[in-house]
Amino acid sequence: MSLLNYTECEFDTAKLTTARDGFQALHAKIAGRSEGYESITSPVGSEFSDLVDTQLKRLATQNQQAWSSALLACLHAYGVLDKAIEDTDWYEEQIADVKYRLSSAVNAIPSVEQDSYTRVDSVRRTFDAEARTLWTRFEERCQETEDTLKDGPTPFRIRQLAEGGHFGANEQAGYKSSGDVDYYVIDEDYNAELLIVHLYDAVVHGRDGSIDMLESDPLTLALLQSMFRRAEQAREAGGELSERELDFLQDIYQTLGYGYDGKGDGFLKFADQVRDSDHIDDDLRRDIQRVLANSMLVLSDEQVGGGMSRLPEDVRNAADGPEMRDLREISEENSQDYMDDYREWGEKFSSLADLLGHSGGGVRGGTEFSTTLLGTTVQWIGHEQFYGGQPDLEDYQNVVDAATRNPEANNIILTGRDFDGKEYEHHENHTRVSPKNSLTTLYTVDWPDDGEAVRGLTQWLSHEPPLDPSIDPDDLPPGARDLRGVPLGAREDAMVAFLDLLEDDDVFEALNSTNHNVKYKDEDGNEVEWRGVSATQLNPELADGLVDIFLRYSDTFAHTEGVGPGEEVETARNGDTLRFSSDARLAFTQLAVGDPDAAGRLYGEVQMMATEAMYGYVDDTGQEATRAASRSGALTGLVERALLEEAESRKESDEQAVARANKSKNAMLDLGAGALVDAKVPNVVSAALKLVAQDAWTDTANGGASSHVPVRNPTFENQLMDQIALQALIERDPRLLDRIEENFDHVVVGEGADRHIPFDPKDWEDEDGSSILPGVLNHVANHPWPGNGDLTARDARDEFLRTFDNQRGNWADRGAG
Repeated sequence: MSLLNYTECEFDTAKLTTARDGFQALHAKIAGRSEGYESITSPVGSEFSDLVDTQLKRLATQNQQAWSSALLACLHAYGVLDKAIEDTDWYEEQIADVKYRLSSAVNAIPSVEQDSYTRVDSVRRTFDAEARTLWTRFEERCQETEDTLKDGPTPFRIRQLAEGGHFGANEQAGYKSSGDVDYYVIDEDYNAELLIVHLYDAVVHGRDGSIDMLESDPLTLALLQSMFRRAEQAREAGGELSERELDFLQDIYQTLGYGYDGKGDGFLKFADQVRDSDHIDDDLRRDIQRVLANSMLVLSDEQVGGGMSRLPEDVRNAADGPEMRDLREISEENSQDYMDDYREWGEKFSSLADLLGHSGGGVRGGTEFSTTLLGTTVQWIGHEQFYGGQPDLEDYQNVVDAATRNPEANNIILTGRDFDGKEYEHHENHTRVSPKNSLTTLYTVDWPDDGEAVRGLTQWLSHEPPLDPSIDPDDLPPGARDLRGVPLGAREDAMVAFLDLLEDDDVFEALNSTNHNVKYKDEDGNEVEWRGVSATQLNPELADGLVDIFLRYSDTFAHTEGVGPGEEVETARNGDTLRFSSDARLAFTQLAVGDPDAAGRLYGEVQMMATEAMYGYVDDTGQEATRAASRSGALTGLVERALLEEAESRKESDEQAVARANKSKNAMLDLGAGALVDAKVPNVVSAALKLVAQDAWTDTANGGASSHVPVRNPTFENQLMDQIALQALIERDPRLLDRIEENFDHVVVGEGADRHIPFDPKDWEDEDGSSILPGVLNHVANHPWPGNGDLTARDARDEFLRTFDNQRGNWADRGAG
């Protein structure tokens, strides 16, 4: 019996070894070699075709994907079993060592005390604790093995096994088994030097051999390009890039910038040489710029093991912004020195911005790097129009686009805190950076891309699909954002902080009335100008992004608390409950409708919700259906109040109001057209939306600004709801068509299964021009309501509208008060 209290491992390494070697034999057999051939642990050639036997080479090459899958499965199983054997041997060796030391310690007890249980037990406790710690570490190793097994033969797991020595001396077993560079294990010295030499010789000297290598050799530019995919695979598995891979990246940027002797002019100088080189064609130039930009962002990312400290010094200095003396210290004697310092930094920052502008839409940098870039933008973009030169607005735009891909950096800018809730310490150069100043500065720039890049600052607050690691970064849409790594509740907390900012009178005023003007062309081609527009009319992409956020949090915007007389709630998150104050909701929504296209889209979305709620009410009048009526009424009232507030704050002329109304109407019609082809949207809903758009905005001149926003038309709305109800009733009970056809001429159209009644009430006119609709509706008014047999069609319609209008009216009453 052992003196040591420990947990015995039940793994039989002999059986594990037999199973492991069986997979090597199968691997060799698939490769067309004898079972005794060690095709996994013995290096063979340098690529897939070298591994496969000559007789099978042609067939395997033609079906490489299938062949590779089988080989990789064997390789993966071999590596997992080898790791299990290694971990088991490690544990047993460690326990044997503890046993030996325990025995030695007990033997060192004086013989007269060795029969004392207390004396021996006091010695054993320390060694028992050590054994428990070893078991915990062994369990962690086993968990790693289990995770590796579950993930399958992914490039990340195969490289991990290779770097762990589980394929013997054949580290490139995965690459040879697949021919895929993602499986290639970095040989730091060889791979970095190979790529550096060919990049430099191609860009600077134009050597044909190096150009050919960059375009064709998978171990040069293609290997560097794979670093983005490797980072995403590591992130997906909850791991990091290996130290080899990080050192490989760091060596490339450091050596390209400073040479092997450290005396170069910096990496940004080389980036300029790539941009200006006459030796490479534009396709190769773009490839090099894209890969260098993507890999720089990867290297800066703390989540995959990188960090800003790994970037070249000149890149870090450019990102930090210039260390300028206080303007109060500027005199005639040193003013030129001040501008020289600014120009020197500006050129480097512009070079960095140009490079980042070539990065893929889904590649994100680290938190520190991204936050620093945003901080420098906030600090210095206001000088662009005064100082001129570099950096210009497009430079800042490129930087903002890259930096806002990191959600934690966005969170820091909006809240002042990181995802752990700690107050963030900005760089000492960033004295003007605060949530309030950052938001007003970034939102009120007249961005060349209409705000597409800067919307990323808040776009992550709306729903975003997770990033698929298999998608090439260049195939992602502009503004794609990856939300992995965002803690539960972080978006909601940032949303609270965002709305708190909008409740600040100074912030709202700055966003609602900028120093910029905007021009549109009306439907006759005449130019109409607005002065002092809102940030969202200035940058319509921002407005579109706010609509996305509104829809993402529509349940919270629709909440009925805090809207009625004498009621108020604070903007806050309490566990899973999120609430926005009425002032915050109105401020947010008013900014969202500041752009006419966004206004049309948002009003159309809430009207679609209302129509869907009525359509769904046919089947169910219970609590959930009533909640839908209440929700859609509240949202309609909120958006209508925001539109009126926006119109009144603009003091628009009739010409401006008509132009705005027409743009909004067209945007809503576009939404309706999209709904018509969306299989998830009932035809009744899409048809109703078209009618609402036609009725919602009037373009009659001389009516005052408020007449050019959606206003209540009770007659139209009642008819519309009646028509929706009627169409839904007919869908549930087609026999109603027979009753209608027997009593009314020219209402039912079509033949057989295509029989229907037109949706547009204008198609229901009698020969004298009067509407047949009231008569038809009266005819079915007492028809039992499908969702509640105790109600008639008219009663159910009235009940829905009463609930809808009560909540809608709360916002109208609030505005009137």
